[in-house]
Amino acid sequence: MLPDFYQLVRLQEVSSTSDEAKALAQDCAGEGTIVVADRQLGGRGRHGREWHSPFGNLYLSLILRPGCSASTASQLSFVSALSVGGALSVIIPSVQKVRYKWPNDVLLRGRKLSGILLESNLHDDGMVDWLVVGVGVNVQSHPSDSQVKWPATSLHAEGFKSITAHTMLREFCTAFHRRYMFWRENGFAQLREEWLASNIGLGERVEVSFPMGVVTGILSDVAMDGSIALLDDKGRYHKISSGTLRLLERLDG
Repeated sequence: MLPDFYQLVRLQEVSSTSDEAKALAQDCAGEGTIVVADRQLGGRGRHGREWHSPFGNLYLSLILRPGCSASTASQLSFVSALSVGGALSVIIPSVQKVRYKWPNDVLLRGRKLSGILLESNLHDDGMVDWLVVGVGVNVQSHPSDSQVKWPATSLHAEGFKSITAHTMLREFCTAFHRRYMFWRENGFAQLREEWLASNIGLGERVEVSFPMGVVTGILSDVAMDGSIALLDDKGRYHKISSGTLRLLERLDG
């Protein structure tokens, strides 16, 4: 039972839910079309990294048509992360230490539980034609630390063994719909504050890897367009729109 906003496409096994959703978007599928699979054979995260995709976890890709610029649409990565957190707060009211790591990770007790991938197609004027939000949540299992750059976890590994991918899907869709409608009507400012209140890294010493190299310094801000401001050791500010963030001090768990 999903909100009326959604049109569900349910698959058992697929190469990638995002590839399926992009093909549907190209074929004029409406906003709210959501592709869900029990298993992905070629799931991927940012920068083409493999996303561990066995049975039992949640894999979904959602088509949106927000009618905005690409820079504004990038805010939806944060909206999606907040929606994962919001779903968890409903399913597990006692859950603690859900945190958000720039640009697209949801952490539980310091370990990665969920990742988000945005892919879009633009009109000639730079406005978004369609956007696919890919979300993966480790419900039943997670990759070992040797398989990933950041330690991972799953809901079952954290002791929440009664939760299923179906439950997570339902609550995520409800949480996302509410926040997406709020974003469309009110903008990103309040949602940004909600994300910042539970982020890791702000004000801390971090290393950010991006296509042009690596920068080390203090993460001083997350801007309205989703980029970060990093103050390096020589007192210079860097604006970084895409990259991989690593804390240089150990998480408190």
